[in-house]
Amino acid sequence: MRIPFVRKNRKEFILSDPTWIFALLLALTVITRFSFSFGDATYFAKSPESLFGENVVGLDFRVGVIYQASMILQGLPFYTFYQNYGPAVSMLFAPVIQGMANAGLCLPNDFHLTCIPPLYHIWLGIFLCGFLLFFWMVTKNHPQARTPLLVFLCAFFLGIAGNLGLERGNVDIMLSLLSGGLLLMLFHPKGGTIQSTASSLGIGFISGFITNSKFFLLPLALTAIISSKKPLLTLFAAAISFVGFALLPLAYGAPSPIFGPITNALYALKSMPFAHPGYLWYNHAFTATGSLFTDCVKRGACDAPADTAVIYALWIVFFLFTFVGPLIDTRQTSAVFDALRSLPQKIAMLLQRVVRSPRHPGAIMFLASLSVASFNLLPIFALNQRLYFSIPILLLLYTATEKNSEARYYCILSMVFLLIKGLWIFTGLRPEGFYPFEVRGMNFFVILHFFFLLKSSLAYWFAPAPEEERA
Repeated sequence: MRIPFVRKNRKEFILSDPTWIFALLLALTVITRFSFSFGDATYFAKSPESLFGENVVGLDFRVGVIYQASMILQGLPFYTFYQNYGPAVSMLFAPVIQGMANAGLCLPNDFHLTCIPPLYHIWLGIFLCGFLLFFWMVTKNHPQARTPLLVFLCAFFLGIAGNLGLERGNVDIMLSLLSGGLLLMLFHPKGGTIQSTASSLGIGFISGFITNSKFFLLPLALTAIISSKKPLLTLFAAAISFVGFALLPLAYGAPSPIFGPITNALYALKSMPFAHPGYLWYNHAFTATGSLFTDCVKRGACDAPADTAVIYALWIVFFLFTFVGPLIDTRQTSAVFDALRSLPQKIAMLLQRVVRSPRHPGAIMFLASLSVASFNLLPIFALNQRLYFSIPILLLLYTATEKNSEARYYCILSMVFLLIKGLWIFTGLRPEGFYPFEVRGMNFFVILHFFFLLKSSLAYWFAPAPEEERA
């Protein structure tokens, strides 16, 4: 039986005003958040207080920034075997905590403990002020988008992923803001020779900085380099920035090899126990989702041949759905097989368009979306705070698709699935697996989020020009 309201007018209904959808998800986020705080959490919910207790507030900021800075100031090795942080962000804070120590506000040999309370709040204040500035810059020419996007952001920050990044003071929240700045600079390139040169140098400096801070951000940095007006100059500036921040700790006598951020990131990836529940609670990568269909967590290891076969077979399925699926037009079921046969041609055409016009706003959106989806889904580990990198893309894509109903529709769906992932439900973990109503089952909403994000960016990129529509 056909339901006209759902089938025929669904798209128009969602596009008319998505504020109510985001408001509903905001209400559900708040309700689930407090119902588990004051009610019986049982299996289905790990309460926020146990997830974000006082002992872990600012934990990532302390370990990834302040601890590193304190070791650098003392001329000691600062890389930790279980964290993939480079020294770039720590070097910005090293002079600050040195000045606080000289003023008697921190103990000289115990920076990472005594400096945490004031610096953690300064860190969050800088992020929130920067994010408000970014929000204003994105929406200043789109005032009608402010209300729905503001409600969306409130729902995200109060959800699990947003809460996790803020409570832990994770470096990703600040790096996501810098990635948003990169996209803004690429969206609005400067015209004059001096201005374009300065812009390319700025893009390169930020690209090198974020790659030094977290090496997995290399795809996003490459997107910025390819899409800049002067790619070679941008690449040169990025290399200087990366190497400069890698070697800067030597000024304090701390050992710091050039490729330290790379080797440390790879070593940290290997050192994290995949089957440990503490990591799976926050891991939304394809491998973590695939482990749901085995009982390897119960056995404490997922390296058995049978487990590996299942996990990586599902990894391939998830990959094809998320990264190849957006290229297939399924609006006409009879043409699906024709679309599959023409898939290699579409991929070749996509690569050709990237090579020919990498600075097209649609190409920038697609490459940025592809980069963020890649480092969120493809590695063995991708913790929830990495979802922060989707936020700048969603804000820019939402405002850019004002006159493109198809791309706007997919963008809203992507935002909805991201917010569903943030609900405080099914946060328990069943080690025996094969049960969808647990934390790994919620990862399917992350897959849907990136599927529609890529689909939206493609619809925005391949939209006909106004003159073509009139013709």
